[in-house]
Amino acid sequence: MILQKALTAVALLGTAQIAAAAIIITGFAPAQWGASDATLGIAGLTIEDFEDVNLAPGLSIGVATVTSGSYGPGGTLPNTFAPVTQDGFGNAFDLGVWDGTRVLVNTGNNQSQPYGSAGNFGAITLQFTQGASMVGFSLQQTEGAIVLFLDGSTVPVTTNLQAAAGLALGGGRNGYILITATGNDSIGSITLNNSPGDGFVIDHLAFATAPVAGVPEPSTFGLVAGALISAACLRLRKATASGRR
Repeated sequence: MILQKALTAVALLGTAQIAAAAIIITGFAPAQWGASDATLGIAGLTIEDFEDVNLAPGLSIGVATVTSGSYGPGGTLPNTFAPVTQDGFGNAFDLGVWDGTRVLVNTGNNQSQPYGSAGNFGAITLQFTQGASMVGFSLQQTEGAIVLFLDGSTVPVTTNLQAAAGLALGGGRNGYILITATGNDSIGSITLNNSPGDGFVIDHLAFATAPVAGVPEPSTFGLVAGALISAACLRLRKATASGRR
């Protein structure tokens, strides 16, 4: 099952209201867990699988919690987290691995924390240095709705990301989510704000770098090249005419 929903983010800057990135949210059901990149529509994108602490170039991650600390956003993680072998508090996150053995968990040190403390689990922020035209990630163990923010806005795009993607809440695998900017928009950052006390993990983070602003279109290159050639021909004709005098 694949469901798409188009949304427009609205950000507040002082007292002026401005439109942020317009996005399309696509959800892939848990039955497609582990699907190929081609199936998900992310073939060729940069993939971060969290198998080591060094993040892919262009990606920074931060987590903010009440009681288990905070870090970032930065280009390295405080630790790697392999839920099957490193979770001393239970097995809630064991099914969150998409590929490899490690995932990103929403704690202040990227290690599991006691499940019963509401302040141990917090919001994940994903930042993209050059902007991103598309972002995807798997989602597991979200028993509460995730509030989605874009580009540092305090106004949410949606207060229930899973519902926007057509995915169910629950303690198992929730599915894979793809967030795509429309038109010429790009995504500078994504914040996934959890329900109080709700620990969750993401994996197989994919992103496509947005086109670099200010690069002329091919037609512009053609016009510039044509103008240069015309100017060169004009100078040559003048020089030839002058030599004949």
